[in-house]
Amino acid sequence: MSHFLWNVSCELVRGCLDAFRGLWFVSQLDKDEEYVVVNSAPRSAPKTVMQQRREQRGTIARPAERIYRRRERVWKRVLQCIATNAGVWILVWVLLKLCSSGDNMSAGVFAVLSQLVILPIFVFTRIVLALWFSDIAGACLRTLKLDPPPSVELSTAISDLLVSLLLGCVFLAQAILVSYLPLPSFICSIISFIHLSLLNSMYSFEYFWSSRSVLLHKRIERLEAYLPYFIGFGAPLTFVSTLSNNFLLNGSVFGTFFPLFIISSYKASWEKPKELRRPTPVLNIFTPSRLVTDSFINFFSGIVVPQRNTR
Repeated sequence: MSHFLWNVSCELVRGCLDAFRGLWFVSQLDKDEEYVVVNSAPRSAPKTVMQQRREQRGTIARPAERIYRRRERVWKRVLQCIATNAGVWILVWVLLKLCSSGDNMSAGVFAVLSQLVILPIFVFTRIVLALWFSDIAGACLRTLKLDPPPSVELSTAISDLLVSLLLGCVFLAQAILVSYLPLPSFICSIISFIHLSLLNSMYSFEYFWSSRSVLLHKRIERLEAYLPYFIGFGAPLTFVSTLSNNFLLNGSVFGTFFPLFIISSYKASWEKPKELRRPTPVLNIFTPSRLVTDSFINFFSGIVVPQRNTR
């Protein structure tokens, strides 16, 4: 038993250290070319003097020249993520202060109106941040210069993405529900924290694994096979994004630090050589969420398919 606890503790610490150790990778991301070619003009044959004169007179068209655009630097994207989330955080904090002042009725009305203002802004910033996260992940992939992954059909990739989003939502609900188990409150809090840490690890590694054509069921198998490591990797992000009781504030903190964990995931050594692996049992913690997700998919498939057949 003591040997098992030691192995789990070592994997937890290793995952937590990898979450921070990969941050040095940020300094290498902006070493590629600052400009990228938008259109690749074909290399033309040497021109004669007559052709050059005709081009100057405008009697023949000049060949298309290469167009360059400046590639967005990673440090700029990271700062944009921090500034955007800091702005949302300050806006929420100011509105909460205003709601807490004054009489109960006016504060309640103002709270409802402020939520109606904040929520669209929050959703819009999440969409913009998702695009910036993709830019950061793309820079990591270019720097590593990995071999191209095996191709996956577009329909398979889209369905895998949609199922992944649904599974993430269901697993988040599972993380919330376990906090209501008939157990001591501190044990429920630990179990919920473990769920959220795994969810954050899944989100962090999703960019890298998706770029390597690793489908969802394989990603879940990896998370469950190296469970202590991924709990440790996602624990720092879970800790800083659950300090507040306000969902919007926690979301802003998550968006601030999440790009750093995306970068760390590209350099993380989650899979150790066989001779260095410590035996730990596999806990299928995603099974309840996968069953619920499959039920949702089967239900909606049963609705959509008959409608197509009736047309």
